[in-house]
Amino acid sequence: YPNLQIILVDNGPTEEGHQNLKDNLPSDERLVLCRLKDNKGYVGGVNHALKKGMELGTDYFIILNNDTVIHHGAITALLNGCIKYNDKVIVSGKVYHYHKINELQFVGYKWKNENLLDPTPIGVNEIDNGQYDKEEFRDMLDDIFWLFSEKIIKDIGFYSQYFWFNTEQRDFAMRAKKAGYQLLYTPKAKIWHKGSVSVGGRDGNPAYDYWYTQSSLIFSYLHLSKINFFYYYWKQRLSLARSHTKVFLSGKEKSTNLKCIQAKYAAFKYFSKWKKNKMSNS
Repeated sequence: YPNLQIILVDNGPTEEGHQNLKDNLPSDERLVLCRLKDNKGYVGGVNHALKKGMELGTDYFIILNNDTVIHHGAITALLNGCIKYNDKVIVSGKVYHYHKINELQFVGYKWKNENLLDPTPIGVNEIDNGQYDKEEFRDMLDDIFWLFSEKIIKDIGFYSQYFWFNTEQRDFAMRAKKAGYQLLYTPKAKIWHKGSVSVGGRDGNPAYDYWYTQSSLIFSYLHLSKINFFYYYWKQRLSLARSHTKVFLSGKEKSTNLKCIQAKYAAFKYFSKWKKNKMSNS
């Protein structure tokens, strides 16, 4: 798909790191390199690119994670899906494991519990035998890669600065749905994804646990009813307390487990502060 520009955001690099990146990039007039001196998080990086794209008069945006390889026909497939529904959709496709090229990570989400807006992924770790080759609407999508028209920015704004990393896509998608957009899955768009490489993985990672907990609390506060949020909040607090007690009573005080628990407590503390003044996370 030749009619494109790539906006690459180098988010909080050292001067040496940024220079190394510049030296190793191809010479291509379609590539726009932006440097943020301070790390603005995933949301800050995406918003910077979106604003730059709006300045350039972009018609459509694809958000693309940095640990992915995209199929050569994916852009056309995503764009065709968006045009088919008069630009009133956000479109994504098949996400495969990077190291298992025919094994799906997932193909969108359905609600596990709609009252709590709790999504469960579809097609996890399944071999792709064509079982998801039908274009369908989804309850939720992920911005590992998705495409939308610039019109959506004018309707609902950019990614919310209440988020730094994680769950920002659910907030953006929910705001879009409330504004009359739908979430479309097309099987013709494909990507291969490593997964959580930027934050060092998910399992036993205090940083991931902190951001996931914090962002999930903010998302739930913004989009759940008061009674459902109350239920969600105390369910998470009790689960965290049980995890802490279990580690303490078992005597298996592995430093990693305790650090993850402490990270989640820190996320609850941040949320309590955020709820009072709704500060930006950037």
